[in-house]
Amino acid sequence: MTTTPPTPRARRAAHAAPYAVTVQALEARTLDIQLTHFKMPPEQRGRLFYALELVGEMGELLNGCKKYLRTTLSDRRATHVRDHIPDEAADTLIAAMLLKLAAHDTRVARPRRPAAQHIQRGNARWLHAQLSALAGAVVPLYRAEVRGIRGAPARFSLEQYARVIAVLLRIAAFFSFDLAAATQTKLATIVKKVAAGYYD
Repeated sequence: MTTTPPTPRARRAAHAAPYAVTVQALEARTLDIQLTHFKMPPEQRGRLFYALELVGEMGELLNGCKKYLRTTLSDRRATHVRDHIPDEAADTLIAAMLLKLAAHDTRVARPRRPAAQHIQRGNARWLHAQLSALAGAVVPLYRAEVRGIRGAPARFSLEQYARVIAVLLRIAAFFSFDLAAATQTKLATIVKKVAAGYYD
């Protein structure tokens, strides 16, 4: 019995599918926290708010990477890699998910996970290229929401959303952390902070 080898498209789909499931689980967890602990559906705060949140959190991530690149002290670099950068990457993903949820977009995002051989760890130029790609994916999402003020809200761009996640996955791979695990940790921290009255 002969089997037909999978097509390149089928291989790409198989590679993306597990992370699509991961993203769906993270979206569901984020929505549950928003409804249970903040008592507010994402659309009540609004798409424009979360688009601004996304840009802001991306800025924090870029700032964390800047500090990592600037410092020559190994202990400070280690702190950025261990704590700050995963935390800010998680915040960026959470903001993107809340924007999608506020748009009532139930489509499944299928971001591409990076192949290990394509990650250039230790290469600052490569990291800059990823940070630029992240800005290039985030800004159009914000711009679309701003344009929606003057007319009907734009259709949420699932393609740009998936691109944001794909770039975050490459940044996570550069720094050797698990984006989903960092996001789950941040969501748990948010729940604790809500209980402690950190958010109004």
